[in-house]
Amino acid sequence: MEKTIKLIKSFGTLDNNEPFIIADNDKLTLTIESEFGNSIFYANFENAEKKMKLKVNKTFDVPQEMLTSSVLNIVISIVANGKIAKKWNVEPIVIVDIDEGFEAHTQFQEILDKLKALEVFAKMFEEKSQSIETLSQNVERLKSYCKENATNIKDLTNVIKGEM
Repeated sequence: MEKTIKLIKSFGTLDNNEPFIIADNDKLTLTIESEFGNSIFYANFENAEKKMKLKVNKTFDVPQEMLTSSVLNIVISIVANGKIAKKWNVEPIVIVDIDEGFEAHTQFQEILDKLKALEVFAKMFEEKSQSIETLSQNVERLKSYCKENATNIKDLTNVIKGEM
């Protein structure tokens, strides 16, 4: 199975988020697509059972021992002068054991959908907050207006009583 990881800002996405099957004798070959071209990358792999760090080229095979039934997390890094210059957290890949191998799919689209819903909620909350603030300001103006009118009415009442 061949997939492409697109490195964008600080995260990496797979070329599609459709489930795919990895059989026991199959490889998962990943190709890195980034502005850094044919640089040497470092890949940190982590699943429920183990962690592994490898120096990789633009195209590399995920070690077979990392393709177990679990969530596979991958972090891609570029190192310059002995320090990490840039790193990308690749969207998690869920690998599920099936009869003839493993079925893998990504969780990134689900996370994006939830994020979009939260952004809509946040915008609605902000609009409501602004409405409440405007209402609060109007209530304060109304209180001030009522106080002024009460004072004016009291003064007018005193004037009328004095004339009678």
